[in-house]
Amino acid sequence: MLELRKKKIDIVKIGGSIITDKETYRSLKLESVQKLSEVFSKWNKEFIIVHGAGSYGHVVADKFSIVEGYKEDSQLQGLVQIRTDMLELSTVIVSELVNKGLKALYFQTSALAHLDSNDTEVTLFLNPIKKALELGLTPILSGDVLFKNEDFFTIISGDLLIDLLVKNLDVERVFFLTDVDGLYTEDPNTGESNHLSFVSFDDIDKQHIAELTKEKTIDVTGSMKGKLEVILSIINYVDEVIIVNGNIPNRIRKIIQGKETICTRIEGKKSTQR
Repeated sequence: MLELRKKKIDIVKIGGSIITDKETYRSLKLESVQKLSEVFSKWNKEFIIVHGAGSYGHVVADKFSIVEGYKEDSQLQGLVQIRTDMLELSTVIVSELVNKGLKALYFQTSALAHLDSNDTEVTLFLNPIKKALELGLTPILSGDVLFKNEDFFTIISGDLLIDLLVKNLDVERVFFLTDVDGLYTEDPNTGESNHLSFVSFDDIDKQHIAELTKEKTIDVTGSMKGKLEVILSIINYVDEVIIVNGNIPNRIRKIIQGKETICTRIEGKKSTQR
């Protein structure tokens, strides 16, 4: 008889810059996807993967101003193209995960989420995802088109999707795989930056955080600043948020093995309540 699993889960966000070249439309970093898939196949608990759109989503979304909602019929071409491109990207990711032995199952975010009548709260239908987790499957989601009552559509980022997931699931850790080593503090007197290996729950909103890299590519859902705003919400519902360089898969491997490595660990509220 099947023994259903109902345990704390992890959520892993793969940044679009890790798996695509964000400066070139529909440019996949297949080797990166394959290396990450190998790491994910050794994950030691149930988890959800949320991947960014990268050059498969942001370029077209920006060209057709999708995030601003419906203005003219020409935008519908962009809407369809984003969905087609995102399906292609997700299919490759799921295929590589399955090839590494993971029981990965793709869920289309735009078919599960809707922005309600006052355009302030996203409704997310989670029952299929919950059942998949109980069966030991690994749900794969992504940032996507978000349909709404007013203006018909916008974009939901992978980060915002994770914010919704942690509020409705029992999540222990959230991993953000980015193209940097974590968070940094900047000395206002010298301009020098120091890496933060740990940030307490009480201090996260008090830290003067600086992003070392200057983003030159299009990101219609915001960069590290926007990510930090989401993290400030997420830490109220989880034990820990971990920001780690996804271009160095061995660091992710060390974390899931309980070993020390370069990353930023942010203490969550659940951890302080123990």
